[in-house]
Amino acid sequence: MRKQTQSPTVGEQSSPLAAEYFLTKNEIAQRLRKTPRTIESWTRAGMLPVLKIGRSCLYDWGQVQAALRERFTVHGGPK
Repeated sequence: MRKQTQSPTVGEQSSPLAAEYFLTKNEIAQRLRKTPRTIESWTRAGMLPVLKIGRSCLYDWGQVQAALRERFTVHGGPK
């Protein structure tokens, strides 16, 4: 069975804590084409910023992108 999502109705505004802002470890792994275990390792190593709420870990996609760009860069190519 497929999970149905509803878009906000007229007059509703999405919250800053809406799903498109904070992602789970599995969602981050899918976006980065890595395994959830790799994401967990990077988080424990302090390479990815995470918001911990109890046992749950949520990631801000913009902060994840910024952290990766800061740590990992591609330098030039053949000249």
